[in-house]
Amino acid sequence: MKDREKNETRSVDYWQNRAAARFENQEQQSLSYIHRIKNAYTDAEIRTIQEIKRLYANYYRNDKTFDKFALQGIEPSGNIARFKAEMERLGLNQYLPENYDFRMTRLEMLNNQIWAELKKAGIEQNNLTANSVVNTINNSYNQAIFDTEKQFGSLLTFSKLNSRTVQEILNYKIEGKHFSNRIWTNTDILAEQINSKIATAVAIGQSPEKTIREVRERFDVGRFYAERLVRTESAFYHNSAELRAYQELGVEKYRIIATLDGRTSDICQHKDHKVFKISEAKQGVNFPPFHPLCRTTTAAYFGEEFEPETRIARNPKTGENYETPNMSYEKWAKVSGISKVEPDSVPSISPADDKIEVKIKKPPTKKVNNSDIKSLKLEDSLAQALKTDDIREKVVGKLNAMPETHRSIWAKFSSELSFKDSPLGNDNFSVLGNKVSVRIAGIFDGSTGNRKDIRKPFEVFLHEYGHGFDHRAGRGSFYGATGKFELSNGKTLGETVFDEANRYLKTKEGRNLAYRRHNLSIELKNELENGYSKNDLASIFDLYGGAAFSNGLRVFGMGHEQRYWDGRKTIRGVKLSKEQIENHKKRFLGSEAFAEMFSATARDDKKEIELYEKYLPESFNMFNELLERISKL
Repeated sequence: MKDREKNETRSVDYWQNRAAARFENQEQQSLSYIHRIKNAYTDAEIRTIQEIKRLYANYYRNDKTFDKFALQGIEPSGNIARFKAEMERLGLNQYLPENYDFRMTRLEMLNNQIWAELKKAGIEQNNLTANSVVNTINNSYNQAIFDTEKQFGSLLTFSKLNSRTVQEILNYKIEGKHFSNRIWTNTDILAEQINSKIATAVAIGQSPEKTIREVRERFDVGRFYAERLVRTESAFYHNSAELRAYQELGVEKYRIIATLDGRTSDICQHKDHKVFKISEAKQGVNFPPFHPLCRTTTAAYFGEEFEPETRIARNPKTGENYETPNMSYEKWAKVSGISKVEPDSVPSISPADDKIEVKIKKPPTKKVNNSDIKSLKLEDSLAQALKTDDIREKVVGKLNAMPETHRSIWAKFSSELSFKDSPLGNDNFSVLGNKVSVRIAGIFDGSTGNRKDIRKPFEVFLHEYGHGFDHRAGRGSFYGATGKFELSNGKTLGETVFDEANRYLKTKEGRNLAYRRHNLSIELKNELENGYSKNDLASIFDLYGGAAFSNGLRVFGMGHEQRYWDGRKTIRGVKLSKEQIENHKKRFLGSEAFAEMFSATARDDKKEIELYEKYLPESFNMFNELLERISKL
């Protein structure tokens, strides 16, 4: 009997594998709720855009200014009465200023209607989040009990889950704040941001197209943070319910189980495989979740003799799961050729983490004194290829003008790369030999040999070196740092670009995907009439083409071909799945986004940076986070 039980406890179906399966099940259950929450924000966006269009139709004059006198006029009392009745029905009337009982200007009425739309979305989000976490609590608690009973092959003494216990767990707070408080705060902030955009538009007579685009950008960010909140809260309550189950079963210790792949955060790498006492468990400190979008979970621990011999890992190159000997993340990373990353400061879960505001973290612009130029040495093959002292001085001068973060990366990694002149303009970075190939003449005038397009000075040169730095910083990963490092939003850079571009595509009008793509392509091309050149838009065309269009090169006339993004359709005659092709695309999107953004920020190209902040604000934010991280390796 004892031998049979020992064999069962060593089965891959238990402890680590069952705990991982419970967590994955919890994530799957939350997907339908996330979809409905995002739809609620999309509905609010549609109604808000309709109100903004009505504002422009009624008060925007031919001289591109607003009739501010009319906007300060008093809204008809009938409209105010209907608005108040709707607020009373929703239980929101108590939050309106007292003077609105009698009068509102037309502009105040618009602001309040937008606030009300977001509160409606917030109420829907709160209800759906509550349903999601209640389901999570029930399933996670009962499944943890079931798995433990099944392992030991006998009934254990425990208390069944009741409404009081569910309520107690539901009342747990992350850093002293409940999810309902976060939702209310987030919708307040989003309403303030949108009303601020409208106030600015009225003040300067901004075009309707630009105002609507800016409002949609705010909703994109709002949807992302709504999704992140659900995922983070679900992980929190999943782990809370499992902790309660351990306590009910009399389990004394637990083991931390991080996901074995290249995306695992530093803090979770450091915590993986460690054993703690149940009596000392504290979420966010020694019990997950440890950060927003945390994927780490736990398993009951009864001693090494009951530990399974294997656990599940994910191949960092193929994304496929496989069994590996039961070991810590750090040992697995060493065996798998993934360089160990020392944990640095990872923000704990707090109310500030869930706010809507996304502040673009621009790299430091501090320049190094001329006396420090010697620290930026030209690698031998680059110095030799440049041939004359005059050309070398120009290149070194350009490098010295880069922000300090970029200078630091150049100093760390440029000596690991070799350089080759490419007279025909076949500019590229090759992983084999870590070689950068760029047409030297094109460094200064932007020409690319036999190609028709002309780029900006130093653009391609810094772009290809960006690829090289990405690859060298991600030692052990074919896809470089952009495919290896999970960022603070729980994604890699490529996943962020893919998701953000497709979220924006979904906000476009159109009865199907083809129409939405058409409308998005028109919007992006129209930027050519707003003071941007094709060179300014080249990166946005390329990244959106890869992420959101079936063939970006055909749509925009510039960028990579679709076969570059999709990669191989088969390997050794075996057809790749849609998911495998999509993962390849995300990894290449991360690589190209890093190289493009590295080049733009190194050159302080204000127009390109403006376009990133317009169309890929979250991705640009994550790029700067990754840039800072690489500079400190």
